[in-house]
Amino acid sequence: MNHRDSWLATWEGNSLHISGTTDLFPDRFSTASLSRVGSEAQVARYRIRFGRDKEHFCDNNLTGAVHHWDNVVPVSAAWVQIEVPDGSDHVRIEIPSRV
Repeated sequence: MNHRDSWLATWEGNSLHISGTTDLFPDRFSTASLSRVGSEAQVARYRIRFGRDKEHFCDNNLTGAVHHWDNVVPVSAAWVQIEVPDGSDHVRIEIPSRV
């Protein structure tokens, strides 16, 4: 997965905002989101999901932003793992301390 360094997790109130950029879009009408696929000892796992929109979402290079807010993050989670749709690759980012 390209754009590995674009992923970031930040706290916005009580919600964890996970954002980044992906280049895995199947077509220019695809939208991207994350869905939780599980949690392990200190890792909250999410998978990139694609939807279809009526308007062009991606630019000509098929890259686009992904934003996800999660209000129920396990207290023990110190990392977020973002997996590609087929599970063959992932990016892991640290969850900042709650302030």
